[in-house]
Amino acid sequence: MGAGGSILAIPALVYAAGLSAHEAASTALMVVGGAALFGAVTRHRAGWVDARTGLALGGFGLPGAFAGAWLNQAAGERTILLILAGVMAAAAASMFIGDFARADGPDRRPDVSGPAWWIKIAASGAGLGVLTGFLGVGGGFLVVPLLALALGFPMRLAVGTSLLVIFINSTAGLAAHIGLGDVNLGVGLPLLAGALLGSLAGGALGSRLGNLRYQHAFGALLIGVTAFILYENLGSLA
Repeated sequence: MGAGGSILAIPALVYAAGLSAHEAASTALMVVGGAALFGAVTRHRAGWVDARTGLALGGFGLPGAFAGAWLNQAAGERTILLILAGVMAAAAASMFIGDFARADGPDRRPDVSGPAWWIKIAASGAGLGVLTGFLGVGGGFLVVPLLALALGFPMRLAVGTSLLVIFINSTAGLAAHIGLGDVNLGVGLPLLAGALLGSLAGGALGSRLGNLRYQHAFGALLIGVTAFILYENLGSLA
């Protein structure tokens, strides 16, 4: 769904693989970037990627990805996970209340030109870059609502384009984290292999779903993972 595996990667690395939140964030970027590249190529062949928008968003996010990696090292583990949960909850809500999809009608190509478009792209790209470096997520769960709500992309085109943005931002964030020495290749490589297989299954499922169902399925996934993260980090405080 354009998330590049990032939504599930962080909780899996922390709670299943036993990595710290910092190590999970950096290792996840390897998984996210590899799976996003694979998915972007596949969806581009199907005509579901707007390369101009994707390259612009990713380009503006490069400096932010390096800044986010530095901020990650200064934050506490619980802080990282709770911020991740908060961002995911907001994105999930937007998928249910936002008028992104037009039921199962034909996909429409938005206008991607003009000063207003560039302002939206520059501001959004910079913010997404920081988020990628800080949380270790590709930002697909934010890029998809952004493209659908702010730029008027149909859902399937938003998902495909988001994968290109994820690949660019994840590569930059991974480069920054490698310099900090906290990437676990032993865990990341097997997870990447699984993510690639999942990308194949997700692409096949996406081709069978209409825009509205696609949007709601994405939101439901976000809600489930958000609830789990909150339970794990706030339940012990009760």
